[in-house]
Amino acid sequence: MGEKLSPSMGRRMRKRRRELGLTQKALADIVGVSMAAVSLWEKEGAEPSARNLDAIANALNCDSNWLLKGPRDNENSNPTVVSINGKTQVRSDDTTVQQINNLLEVLPESCRKEILEYTKKKLNEHIEKLTQIRFDL
Repeated sequence: MGEKLSPSMGRRMRKRRRELGLTQKALADIVGVSMAAVSLWEKEGAEPSARNLDAIANALNCDSNWLLKGPRDNENSNPTVVSINGKTQVRSDDTTVQQINNLLEVLPESCRKEILEYTKKKLNEHIEKLTQIRFDL
């Protein structure tokens, strides 16, 4: 941790973390630092190292330049789109998807597998419901 941050980097970090539904502890676990370090960064008391800044940006699913300098440097970035089964598309800037991904990263593999099975079950129920709607038309 080095010199003081730009006046709004800590606020951007905190706002983004909250948008994703992450606690300071969860972000600290993902980045591999103490909760006190995250708190200090958010209070703009110190600056994360370059390595930690990259880890924070990855955890918060944002660009490190946006964290450092604000939205002016992030305006031209295009959201990533992921195809599922060649049909459904999920935008990576979807806050709910980001929250789920960030929370999954801190769970043990056994819990992630359990969540995966539950998600598959819900997807199958949704597909079945859509199929019934088609036949009802």
